[in-house]
Order: sequence, then structure tokens, then C-alpha cells
Amino acid sequence: MFAGTFLGNLSGFLYFTLFILFGLCLSLRLFTKFSLLTRIWLGSVSGTVLLMWLPTLTSFIFGFNVLSHVIALIILLCGFIACYLLTKKNWDCPSFSFDKQDIISLTIVGVMTVFYALVESNHILAPAEDGGYIFGQSTYFDANIHLSFITTPVVQGQMPFYYNIYPETQVSYPFLSDTVSSSIYVFGSSLRWAYIVPTIMGAFNVFLGAFAFFRLWLKKFGKALLAWVLFFFNGGFGFMYFLDGLKLDTENFDRIFTALYETPTNLDGKMIRWVNTFCDMMIPQRATLFGWMMLFAVLYLLYRAVFLKEKKYFVFAGIFAGLTPLISTHIFLSLGLISAVWMLSRLYAESGFKPKSAGIVALSLLGAGAVIFFTVCCFTGDSPTNVDYDTAGLYTLLFCGSAIGAIYIFLIVHALLKGKFKDIASTWGLFLGIVLILALPQLICFTFKQSTAGTFLRPHFNWINSRDTYFWFYVKNIGVPALLLIPAVLNANNRQKSIVAPVAVIMLIAETFAFQPNPYDNNKLIYPAFVLVCGVVADYMCVLYEKLKGVGGRRIIAAATVILCTFSATLSMQREYVAGEYEIFSAPQVKVSWWIQNNLEPDAMLLTNDRYNNAITGLTGRNIVCGSNSFFSTHGLSNFSRLQRDIGLMYSDPEGQKDLFEKYQVDYVVVGEEEYSSYFVNEDGLSAIGEIIYNDYDVRIYKINK
Repeated sequence: MFAGTFLGNLSGFLYFTLFILFGLCLSLRLFTKFSLLTRIWLGSVSGTVLLMWLPTLTSFIFGFNVLSHVIALIILLCGFIACYLLTKKNWDCPSFSFDKQDIISLTIVGVMTVFYALVESNHILAPAEDGGYIFGQSTYFDANIHLSFITTPVVQGQMPFYYNIYPETQVSYPFLSDTVSSSIYVFGSSLRWAYIVPTIMGAFNVFLGAFAFFRLWLKKFGKALLAWVLFFFNGGFGFMYFLDGLKLDTENFDRIFTALYETPTNLDGKMIRWVNTFCDMMIPQRATLFGWMMLFAVLYLLYRAVFLKEKKYFVFAGIFAGLTPLISTHIFLSLGLISAVWMLSRLYAESGFKPKSAGIVALSLLGAGAVIFFTVCCFTGDSPTNVDYDTAGLYTLLFCGSAIGAIYIFLIVHALLKGKFKDIASTWGLFLGIVLILALPQLICFTFKQSTAGTFLRPHFNWINSRDTYFWFYVKNIGVPALLLIPAVLNANNRQKSIVAPVAVIMLIAETFAFQPNPYDNNKLIYPAFVLVCGVVADYMCVLYEKLKGVGGRRIIAAATVILCTFSATLSMQREYVAGEYEIFSAPQVKVSWWIQNNLEPDAMLLTNDRYNNAITGLTGRNIVCGSNSFFSTHGLSNFSRLQRDIGLMYSDPEGQKDLFEKYQVDYVVVGEEEYSSYFVNEDGLSAIGEIIYNDYDVRIYKINK
């Protein structure tokens, strides 16, 4: 099935397109005050979200199959008819046309989306000459688990579904970013087609959504464009590491385009970890891609509701935010922090207190937090290299969090005493209520199950930096925006400061606490804060440009600054474009997977080695006894060491370990080059308890006698 058919590709694409069209119709009907381009964007987002959610909900009842998807489509149609009948008949719409700025925005977004599609197409299951499959640099280590999340629900035919690399455990990872492709794959499309099509739409939504938000916030198109460039072409001074000796020999520079993960935005050996949003976030990380789609939609609607006082958009912002946890848990958390701080800032602005006192409180909190941090450091070590920074960060977080909570309570009580209960209840109360109604079932049934593992949620100071001094790490990684952030905030007016205030809270939490086993993944929480940083820095850069009016060469200075901001990213993007060169599945793996797909039952249990690039799990969706450590550790799964030990025992002593074969309900045993390289394989013993049913390309499959 993973090869697909033309009819399957067409059917899957038409199903996908119907949801996008329904989303567009709903957006045109509901967001009548917005520009045409904004309504197209929100319609595309709405259609994608509906495709993620409706088939999933019907699959809980009818199983993950074509029937449940047809029922979802019928529900969608009925919902649209109801929405049409319940809204006003007279559409108060602006003209169906684009202005000049819309055309420029759409052109830039279109070019970036095409570039994204080109990179994605040579990074995902690109056919190799020998019959294998090729992935790209950034997708090589991530895509196989996403492939398994796409194929597994279709094969298992159920929702929720279970890890096929750890069959005893339900998937609680935000799987909707993958099952959106499953809803295309279920119609018989190729796996490559099902994987790529939704991501292209997701990228379009992210690019256009960022433009929409920055244009709304910054007002002027030039500022919005600059903020957009700073976010998607992010990169610091990492390019400097590749310029050494360039005049004498280009070898050091050339490794950007030839070596694995040695780019100016991803160079672990030099502590360059602020990866490019396009190359290392949007391309390989589907949860991040679709999470950012939700992020910009909520920020846009919430900004209108909070800062433009268009209160009806609290409802729509709450709906989008409430549907986010199973798309991207990190984005849901970041949205919670941003909305909480924005509410705090609005409560303060409407309290009647002097604006200057807010700055005094903020500086006092900052100073007290610093004192607590350094005090704890002094009591937990006798030298800078022997200090429990994690504990110091935790105490700082607890103090600052408690202080902010106390301020929150004080401002809410103050507002209530001034008779603003109805106003708060009809705005923030409504927003919070909608979010909780939609999000709590997801969090309770899925997220909390996995996040309660011991390796989740633990004190961890200083993110991923292990060698550089604290501030230098961020300066060299982020570059010009890091240098300009503080003066930009100081120059900003009170509203701008309110908008970017969540940056401080998000960074405080992300710098003192790890939310996944791999602390690096905290960047999924930090990047939403970077969105706000890009906006305020772009605004300040334009202010500086105006102050240089009359100074000769200011355009050259401005152009040089933009080049400095984007040079590392540009090199990294060029590298990613030519990086589709790594064969993840060999020809024998692909061929045996094709045979398994067509000949073995969907619930078959296979014994194979625990490599991360396992074609059986990715291409066929079939269960194996145990998968790779690299996936288990990042998903908080445990007890896999027992499984790995038992796999070795079953391969080395099949006749003596019949109880293990029965315990794990093993139906088939795969023997090939990978298994021989991992275990002592006793094929005589396997022949004694089973029979060979596949033998090709030096790969054999034994069917176990039962």
C-alpha cells in the first residue's frame, strides 16, 4: 500500500481538498470584516484543523477506516450548512480583491512555499537508483517515527492507536500532526504523497500566518516584512566558524554543503544550537510545523480581541487554542503563557495604576530573582564549576512564579472590586472556558499520561548551553536580534512592552525547566517567544533607519545589517536544498516491506532488530517487539532495556526461549544483515521452531509454528 495508486492519490487529494474548501467557505462566512487574504489564510488553517479533528473523532467510534472518514465528511457538510443558516444572510464583506501589499505578501509566501515543497520532496521517501529510499539531512533522524504514526492507525484500524515500536503503549504524543496524513493514506494514496501534501499546506499557512500577525501588530508593511525575514531566516554569527582559512582553501567552507549537520545554524561542536526555523523545525518536525500554524492563528485573533478590543474574537481564539494540545503540546503551553501575560498586562493597564510602577515591579522581580539565584549558587557549591545551577534556577522560578501569581490575584480582585466581573467573564473568562472544555480531555487522556514519566518536567538550567558563557551563547546563536532586544524594549511604548512581556516569562520557564527528556526540545517553547522578539526588534530597526535619515549610505548600512542577520540562514537553506542524499531504507528493506505489506496480516507481530531506520515500522505499520532507544528516550518510554535483552535471547536461543516468543506473541522473525550485525543469530534454532516463508536479497522471514 505504501507505493499507492493513481486513484488512491487522487482520492486522498480530493478528500484533503474538500476539507480545505469547506474551511475557506466557513472563513468567508465568519470573518467578514477581514481582508480577503486573511480570510483565505484562516480558511486554510480551519480546513486543515477540521481534517485533523473530525476523522479522528469519528474514528474513536467507527475505527480508523474509509467509513469513519466518509462520516466525518458528512458531519462537516452538515456543520457548514448549519453555520450558513445561522449567520446573517447579508454578507458584510469587503471587495474580493488584493491590494498591492497583499500581492507582495502572497508572492513572497508563494516562493517560500514552493521552496519548501522542493526541499520536502527530496527529503521524504525519494526513490534511490537501487530501489531504496532517500531522506534529507534534517529528516533523516525524525521522519521514520512520523512515517510509523501515519501508517500505524491505518493498519491497526483504531483510534487511539499504539506504538508499533512498543506495542503495549498507547501513543500520547501529539499525533494529529501525523494522522492528518493518515487521512489521505487510508484512501490508498502513496505514503510519500500522503506525507508531503499536508505539510506543504501547513507551510503555506505558517508563512502567511506570520505575515498576517506581523502586519496586524506592526501596522507598516516594511516592519512586518523585516520581522518575517528575521523569524524565518534566523541565524546568528555561526557562519564565522566556516570562514577560517577561506582565502587559502575552501574546504572548511565547503563542508557546509557536504557534511552532516555542520551548518552555520546547527553546529553542535561550537555550541551553535539556535537552529534555523525553516531547515530544522518546519521541515523535519511536523508537530512544530502544524503547531506554528495554530500559533499564528491564535496570536492574530487574540491580538485583535485584547489590544484592538474586538471582543468577539476571544471565542475563535479559544477554539483554535483549545484544539492545539494534540497538534503540539509545546505550542499549547506557549499560548497559555502568552495569553496569561497579555491578560495580566491588560488588567494592569485598566487598573488605574501609574504605568511607571509596572516597570518598577518588573525590575524589582528581576533583581530579586537574580539575588535568589546567586544566593542558592553560593550555598550549593564552592566554585563556578561545582554549583547546582538546576536547583538555583528552580528556586528562582518558584519565587518569580509565586510573585507573578500574587500580582495576578491582586489585579483580578482589584478589577472585581471595581465592578468589572461581567467584562472579565465575557472576555478572558469565555476564552479560558472554551480552552479548558476543548483541551482538558486531550490533556487528561493523552498528554498527562506521557508527561508524568520521570524524565519529563524536571529542573534544568541554561537550556542546551554546556560550554559558553550565558549571554555570549545567545549573542552568537541569535545574532543581531539578541544585541538589539534590550534597547528595542526600552524604546518601545507601553503597548509594545505589553505585547512582548511574555518573552520574559517564557524564557524564565524554558531556562530553568525541561519539558521533555531531551532539553534541546525546549526550543519548541522558546521559538514562540522569538516571534515576539522579531516583531519588537524589527520595529526598532526601522526606528534606527529613520534616525539615520540624511546620513550618507544608510541604505547600504541597512542592507548590510539584513545580510548579517540572514547570512547563516541562507547558507543553511542552500545546504538543505542539496541535502537529499541519505539512504534511510535500503533496497532489501524496501522489498521485504513490500512483501510484508501484501502478505502478512495487519496485526502480525514481527521480531527484528531495534534500529531507528526500520522500514517495517515506517512503511508497513506492522508491530515489532521493540524499536530504537532514540525514540523511546524522547517520548519518555521506559522498560525497553528488558525488551532489548529478550530480543537477543530469542535470536540466539530460539528453542530455549519459546516462552519469550509466546510472551511477546511473535508471529514472524526477520533475519537479515541488520539482525546479524546486532545479535548472535541462530538460524538452525529458528528453523526448528518455524519455517521460511520469504527469502530474497539475503533477507529471510521465518513463520513461527504455534
